[in-house]
Amino acid sequence: GDVVINTTEAGMPDGNLTDPTLDRVNGATDKALRLVYDATKVEEIMFAPFALPPDIDSSAALTIKVRANMAAGGMDTPVLALSYFEGVGDTNAGGNTGALSTTVATVSVAVAHGDVGAAGAAVTIGITPAAPANEAINIYAAWVEYTRAGTGA
Repeated sequence: GDVVINTTEAGMPDGNLTDPTLDRVNGATDKALRLVYDATKVEEIMFAPFALPPDIDSSAALTIKVRANMAAGGMDTPVLALSYFEGVGDTNAGGNTGALSTTVATVSVAVAHGDVGAAGAAVTIGITPAAPANEAINIYAAWVEYTRAGTGA
């Protein structure tokens, strides 16, 4: 369903006990910010749409990457479903990451070159965790890597 606005305050994650919450690792000693999904919570987070950059090589795949982990305990090893939509009326070209562990690590999903549009195409990316039964999921960062036109890198 369209629960993005319902699980946040004005569409932005916050610390008001809705999932996911926006939280510091440790308010006294580590001010790093993260999204925290409590155990069993699976609400989707959608990022604001962005345009594919002018230097993108649309004949090459791109990769959605996320830095995340499970909270201490390691009883669960869920994946993250990373969605990728271009424009209006597109189908999801994303997929599931590898399993999370208790160590903060980068997990990713490749988007096939046939699903990558031309520069300027509007893209929306979302994250939905598989239901962790016992521990929280922490998400520290998300980004997209792409090949620049004419460089092969």
